[in-house]
Amino acid sequence: MCLLGFGVSTPVSALQFFVEPPNPTENDTISVTIGDSQCKGGGGAYYDPGLVFPVEFAAGVVEITAGFTTPPDPWCFAVPPAVEITIEIGRLPAGTYRVDYYNIIDGAEPFMLGSFDLVVRPDARASIPSLTVYGLFILVVLLGMLGARKLLRDAR
Repeated sequence: MCLLGFGVSTPVSALQFFVEPPNPTENDTISVTIGDSQCKGGGGAYYDPGLVFPVEFAAGVVEITAGFTTPPDPWCFAVPPAVEITIEIGRLPAGTYRVDYYNIIDGAEPFMLGSFDLVVRPDARASIPSLTVYGLFILVVLLGMLGARKLLRDAR
């Protein structure tokens, strides 16, 4: 909770994570939306969408970070408003990943607020071979030529 003036806060008790699409495959571009508290830190820091941090990948762990800034004249409501922070992860190979969510306030060391498991499934459509119309046309022409050659050879 942030108090007017001095701004005292407690850790976020219930983060909410939303994955889009909800059941991603390896061919989907994945993004995560985090429902977080708008007011953080002892000085009443607010989410700053201008602070962009790269998504980090290492050994089955995806690290996403949101930046917060303390304004020159900070103050917070007794019950801080919520904010939705959307971070694009991109495409991931099929597998299970742990997604760790970090905050950085005023450039200090990042601290982890929460994590969740993300399952990326193989794309079933990718395993079915298919041909374009042009590829199918070329295949029909080649098979026709081979059939005609066989007929001519057998006619002799």
